[in-house]
Amino acid sequence: MFRSSQPEFVPDVRIDKNFARVPAAVEVGLSAAVALPLCDGDEVRGVIEFLSRGARYPEPEIMEMMETLTALIGRFFPIVTEREELRGKLEGFALTDELTTLANRRAWEQGLQR
Repeated sequence: MFRSSQPEFVPDVRIDKNFARVPAAVEVGLSAAVALPLCDGDEVRGVIEFLSRGARYPEPEIMEMMETLTALIGRFFPIVTEREELRGKLEGFALTDELTTLANRRAWEQGLQR
């Protein structure tokens, strides 16, 4: 899925040789699975997986809904990435003197605590 960026549907995981968690799925009574890529542009950043009891086959309406859901989730990756970058910059501003770019008193005190 990470290569193809396409959803994968498994009607019955108990008989699928590629499904790695067969014993765990059987233990709790799960059969069908659909795995959907979470993409940031063209890059697959993660996978969300839905499992159900009893063998099932893909229904176009449900697959479309799930693909829409994962597309919406994928829109958050750039937001989270930007937020982390901004947090890092703020942390840098909090620990350095703007004029000299040297560590300030707060950085000094944190260093002493470590």
